Amino acid sequence: MSLIRFNATHINGKELDTPESKSVHPSRVQIIEEAAGGVASIKVINHGQNSITDYLTVEDYTNIAAQGQAYADVAVVGVQNTVFQAQGTLTAADTAGQYQLGSGGAARPEATASASIFSYYHLDPSTYASVSGASPSYRVKANMATNSTAPFATGNITVYLVPVTGPTGGAGVLGLTLGAAVTNSTVTFANPIANRAVNDISDTFQLSAGYYALVVETDTTIDASAHLGVSATLEMFYV
Repeated sequence: MSLIRFNATHINGKELDTPESKSVHPSRVQIIEEAAGGVASIKVINHGQNSITDYLTVEDYTNIAAQGQAYADVAVVGVQNTVFQAQGTLTAADTAGQYQLGSGGAARPEATASASIFSYYHLDPSTYASVSGASPSYRVKANMATNSTAPFATGNITVYLVPVTGPTGGAGVLGLTLGAAVTNSTVTFANPIANRAVNDISDTFQLSAGYYALVVETDTTIDASAHLGVSATLEMFYV
């Protein structure tokens, strides 16, 4: 089959939507390519139901692909994507330090090997799709809720992302070693009060490939009868 050449008004020199144009390829779909300001756009003229691929040249496919990619790039910029989530609790007598968030239950003290479940994630930014003029950035979104007893009179609860190394652990236990907070990934809840749900979002930051975990840190021992829940999400978006 020979390829059809077309523009905004004619198919093979025959005016559109006439018996003459329909006779070029009766009962088929004709794709009309028109140039607008140098940017190719596409109209579909209904001449039937068959595949449009009979009518496209390499040039047509190139124009369609370029325009489609441009639309796709615009569509994803600024849209938040969840990379991974974790949650856990701090309770009375938990001392100052880092605690790894997991899939629920008590947050695990830093570098403590145990049989409990914990969460970590391997991230490689190079595996994300390329978006013209934009690069992947990340942020941490954190939530915290307290019971009827404030965790302490004065102090901070901080949530952030850390690189992890390991694993370690002897018989029946497993642990990870938590690193320092990734720059700009921290969310701080200062002097939390009783019966309160709060949330906040970190600044944006970039990451290199590696293993990461979400942690919560208290700089003060949790008071008697206090109990608080923390959840965190690592988000990725293009900017």
